[in-house]
Amino acid sequence: MIYINGQIHTMMEHAEVCSAMIVRDQIIIETGTTEQILKLQQQGEQIIDLQKNCVVPGFNDSHMHFICTGLCADEVKLHNAKSIQEIQNECKQYLLLNGDCTHISGTGWSEQIIDSNVYPTKEDLDLVSTQIPIVISRICMHIGIANSAALQLYEVKTGKSLTKEQKQSGLIKENQLFELQGLLPQPSVDKLHKIILKYSYGRWNCFFLFTM
Repeated sequence: MIYINGQIHTMMEHAEVCSAMIVRDQIIIETGTTEQILKLQQQGEQIIDLQKNCVVPGFNDSHMHFICTGLCADEVKLHNAKSIQEIQNECKQYLLLNGDCTHISGTGWSEQIIDSNVYPTKEDLDLVSTQIPIVISRICMHIGIANSAALQLYEVKTGKSLTKEQKQSGLIKENQLFELQGLLPQPSVDKLHKIILKYSYGRWNCFFLFTM
């Protein structure tokens, strides 16, 4: 297949941008000007006019939480929450739509977006529910807030005691957060497979990410 009349970024120093290329067996075998490449056309080879559009190589992301990306997409999305009340409302809406859920996980909140510039607290989440564990992670994924039920679950299951400050605020970080998240019901292999196909592949392909 031959591509012509484009702005093809080769990332090669000697010819960073060219207008045409040949792709055979899914491998780029030659780049150059449209005139040069057309001379190499084989009988019956298809020609695609790029109409001056840009072409770039597929990107590589060297630090990617691929499965986590898919899992987060299936949780309560808090990236746009501008107040504690909005966080609560999103969690309540999830509970309303998933009445049989055994826990609530959310992700994406940031005190830099929340209008009062404060972290949510255990008490804020207890107003959503005290019957099931609720854990919401900050956008960095290294800080989380848990409700009373989640904090109790952590102490019972791990045999470890939380500090007085943690019990009051619900704030947990790093390994303790990861431990708590691991105590929550995990998706089945079948659901995990569907999540990866639906969210992980789809999301990153739209950003031209091909390797990680």
